[in-house]
Amino acid sequence: MKAKNRKTGSKVKNAQSGRLDKKLLAYSVAAGAVLTLTPQAQAAIVYSGLKNWTVDSGNTPVLVDLNGDANDDVRIYYTTSAGSWHSLKAFGTNGASLLYTNSSFKKLISGSIISSLKTVWTTSDYYLNATSTGAATIGYFINSTGFIGVKFTIGANTHYGWIRYSGTNGTSGTIIDWAYEDTPDAPMQPALAYLLHQYPP
Repeated sequence: MKAKNRKTGSKVKNAQSGRLDKKLLAYSVAAGAVLTLTPQAQAAIVYSGLKNWTVDSGNTPVLVDLNGDANDDVRIYYTTSAGSWHSLKAFGTNGASLLYTNSSFKKLISGSIISSLKTVWTTSDYYLNATSTGAATIGYFINSTGFIGVKFTIGANTHYGWIRYSGTNGTSGTIIDWAYEDTPDAPMQPALAYLLHQYPP
């Protein structure tokens, strides 16, 4: 019986050690990202928590209020054109703008840095994912998940953030979550917010 207890205790210690190792790794990577991205020691990430909001023909538009001030910053909506195109599109509101290229919003990866160095911003509506009855497609989120870069204001200050979005072939999409830097003009990196969410202090 004593040997069994020692064995069980060893398993528990190993499991705890594994979790601790993961946390330490996440903290070290996150800390490195903070040092790389932001000279401001007090910069902090504001994270929405998982939302998983569906956007489709029965639920459109969906409004995203990044900082919870009761004013939406981004609208994502479904639209159809004479029955031949099914599209998910988005646009910035109340001064917010999104990163785009070639008439579609950019799909950023987790290591992307969203900052003032990015220059192609728009408040206009462009495609996230769209498809036609002839199987033509538009957008970088066709059956794919990524991050939409967002620039918006709180008062007179500019803040950077992202919305994680997953698209289908053009009939629907999912707003998974979002985050932003609460320090004005501080760069934002999706990977950093994810790590801090997965392994909170």
